[in-house]
Amino acid sequence: MTYPGANTSIPAHPSNIGVGVNHPKVIVLHTPEEPVDDREYTPIFFSEPNRSASTHDYADSDGDLIQMVPEKYGAIANGVKGKAYPAGTMSTISLNYQSVSIEIEGYAAGMQRTCPPGSRQWEAVRSWIISCALRYSIPITRTRVIGHYEVASDRTDPGTLKIDQLVREAAQFA
Repeated sequence: MTYPGANTSIPAHPSNIGVGVNHPKVIVLHTPEEPVDDREYTPIFFSEPNRSASTHDYADSDGDLIQMVPEKYGAIANGVKGKAYPAGTMSTISLNYQSVSIEIEGYAAGMQRTCPPGSRQWEAVRSWIISCALRYSIPITRTRVIGHYEVASDRTDPGTLKIDQLVREAAQFA
């Protein structure tokens, strides 16, 4: 496993993983739009063939982390659509090969309620951000830790997650 804090690994199907080498320069936060419960559907979904989607890691509501794609590979997660590429990246290279991404269990519209500051899930995501930032020398700033909606005009995730506060805390703890 790439992330030392991952509790387990449920590998994404090879057809759902990018073929190029990943050189992370940004961290992208997502929500899978699934209920907060004891059934982690997203890792199972990405383990099935021909989904054309994946993510590196998944944080469930209990704070457990599941790795799906080793960070040395691109996860098919971060299509740039109708927005600019983030700071520090190159628009000539797919963002999937310049990022590390995580799905945070829940719905975009309910993140402030299901992943509140201080929860186990919040703390797991914060630790994951710090670990990724340190491993890849990514500055822990709002221009380098972003929501999916910041690069795709057809996305709202991670919705109401308090990203500014999460990034401030991660920077302080790092």
